[in-house]
Amino acid sequence: MCSRLWSTSGGAAESGLFRRLWGGLLDLKPIISIDEQGRYFTYRKVRGRRQSIDELYSIARELIEAGKTRVAVMHGNALEEATALLERLKQLGKVEEFHLGQISPVMGVHTGPGLLGIAVTG
Repeated sequence: MCSRLWSTSGGAAESGLFRRLWGGLLDLKPIISIDEQGRYFTYRKVRGRRQSIDELYSIARELIEAGKTRVAVMHGNALEEATALLERLKQLGKVEEFHLGQISPVMGVHTGPGLLGIAVTG
């Protein structure tokens, strides 16, 4: 089991002018995942930065509760939020190993600053 999820602060990862405009007006934050072929897709959308981080936590918690796992929290210029998310995940107790790190600038090009990501492996 390996799940990778990202919450973006910008809208560059969402293609289409209409979606970007309405997404910006409604403060929609996509949670993006990557399939087995390496293609990005919108996993969920939530309104607001705080809700996007809470949703990442909820998704990770569901995956972690399925059994012992390893968790990585990555960020693109969002160290404080990434550290807080990691600390919340540590309280779940079923994780064998934690990592905190920066996301490659290659991902940041598509999302802008403020990217948060989690990877949960079993």
